[in-house]
Amino acid sequence: MPVPDAVELVQAVSAAGNPLFVLSNLHRASLVHLETATGVFDLFDGRVVSCEVGACKPEAAIYRRLLRDFDLDPSVTVFIDDTKVNLDAAARHGMRTIRFESAEECRAELRAWGCIQ
Repeated sequence: MPVPDAVELVQAVSAAGNPLFVLSNLHRASLVHLETATGVFDLFDGRVVSCEVGACKPEAAIYRRLLRDFDLDPSVTVFIDDTKVNLDAAARHGMRTIRFESAEECRAELRAWGCIQ
């Protein structure tokens, strides 16, 4: 289930005019549950999910897919994840990274980068 503080952060980032995308290693059952029970994906502009594309973090193919499918410039893309290996992979593709430890800390880093107020 989505964490309320994280959902509020996603809403703040979106309200600031930033496009938002999901890059996830969800398996099919979890994906279906989140789609039907929570509507959390409605908060995002697009998604790349491992069970739909046949690649998973930290494989290079899934990061390339995200950047290509949504025509993202990695130099202005911020990748947020709680796992160092996934962050390292995103950084190798030119993305800025934030290690998610709490919504409050993540909000502070996004604020420092000018992504939100």
